[in-house]
Amino acid sequence: VPLRKIEASGGEGGTITPKGTISMLPDQGQTFIIKPLTGYKVQEVLVDSVKQDAKDYTFPADYVVPTGATDSKGTIKVTFVYSPEDPGKTDPGETDPGETDPGKTDPGKKGSSSGGGCNAGFGAGSGAATLLLIAASLFLKKRG
Repeated sequence: VPLRKIEASGGEGGTITPKGTISMLPDQGQTFIIKPLTGYKVQEVLVDSVKQDAKDYTFPADYVVPTGATDSKGTIKVTFVYSPEDPGKTDPGETDPGETDPGKTDPGKKGSSSGGGCNAGFGAGSGAATLLLIAASLFLKKRG
């Protein structure tokens, strides 16, 4: 079985792990873990442009990249939608915990029924980094 490649992508509102271009080893499947941020939910999971009813998805060991696939890669794309009925995030404009720029907010989420996807990989472990930055800031402020 030849080496197969999968492109995992999305936008804002959650994570997919692993992300980017993943090489599947011969005779092994590949599982992708999908997690929406607080206040978001999975809107859609597309595998090779086919909608899936799965929160997480595993490409089977015998997976074959579709003929004519762009760059000879299979794809998994996740989109998320802001869901005000989900507890947690109270203001759709507040900064996401997985955001790499703490001053950046989620534009256009107020009352939106369409979702962004997942900028996969951000968010995992970033809460601890944010707390560390806050603690360091308070310590420096107290010293000064």
